[in-house]
Amino acid sequence: MPKMLSAVKSAKSVHMTGTTMSGSQTITFDMSFYGNSDMFGTFGDGSGKFSMLLTGAKMYVKANRAFLKLAHVPARACATMCGKYIKLPASAAGQFAGSLSMSTISTKAFGNISASDAKDASKNLVPASFNGQPVLKLSTGNYTFEVAGTGTPYPVLVKAPDGTQVVFSQWNAVKAPAPPPASKVLDTGQI
Repeated sequence: MPKMLSAVKSAKSVHMTGTTMSGSQTITFDMSFYGNSDMFGTFGDGSGKFSMLLTGAKMYVKANRAFLKLAHVPARACATMCGKYIKLPASAAGQFAGSLSMSTISTKAFGNISASDAKDASKNLVPASFNGQPVLKLSTGNYTFEVAGTGTPYPVLVKAPDGTQVVFSQWNAVKAPAPPPASKVLDTGQI
């Protein structure tokens, strides 16, 4: 486990997919993280999904019906807004950067490894397979961690007792996101 935690800490990018709970609501996500401030991908719940992009300290949400409903914007606005990126205020970008950064999510995902397991988990690792990839599986408390069985020991799966499940891939292979074209951006002042 110390090698996995060290690999996670030094990683520059990763892709994460999965589900988590917000109260009684299941939230799905498919996000890529680059560095400690850039991210892009989709979030959703039972009512729909929407795309987010945070790059260069600027936050954008791609407008669609699900996002307009969440933002309490009349559905008729979709004719002019859907398909465009809404640039959110700097305060929103700062809030998301703090709560949805690669380091913050990694800390939440791996902060529940007990000190004894973190020091020497080799006796508790069980060889397994995840999507055809050899992994080493560790169950500690009510959490399950699966780590790449070959190469750098990056995590490939984390399961938590609340139903949260996160699949990790593309460690250090995600490219920095580009901002959307200016012609597709609406500032919140234009809405």
